[in-house]
Amino acid sequence: MSLTTKEKGELVEMKAAANLMEMGYTVAEPYGETSGYDLLIDGEYGIHRAQVKTGTFDDGVVKANFERTTYDSDGVKSNHYSSDEVDCYIIYCFETEETYWVDFEEAPKTRMHLRVDDTQNGQNGNVNWASDYEITT
Repeated sequence: MSLTTKEKGELVEMKAAANLMEMGYTVAEPYGETSGYDLLIDGEYGIHRAQVKTGTFDDGVVKANFERTTYDSDGVKSNHYSSDEVDCYIIYCFETEETYWVDFEEAPKTRMHLRVDDTQNGQNGNVNWASDYEITT
């Protein structure tokens, strides 16, 4: 069965929320679709507004797009989230079956790559290792 983009996003939110709950977090959703965040996550360090993103696995890397796409009478627009809307990004990747937490201040504006496999050239500098962002208990 092939999922629409909307269905895939909803499934990612559900999987991320389930993983967070399994790890002891309390998770809530805002009513409606007008807030800048998808989930409220309550844990040891307080409550965080999270924007959930789909991670795609390609060539040893989980890739996540942090841009927001909106549609109006002028067509499709991409813009960025702000710290007034979200505190973190939660990335769920179907292929790795992992959930990753990226604080908003650490996140690039448009996209982020989280390396799962070793680099082919042995370079380790300026690499965002997925294991550093995995949510664990």
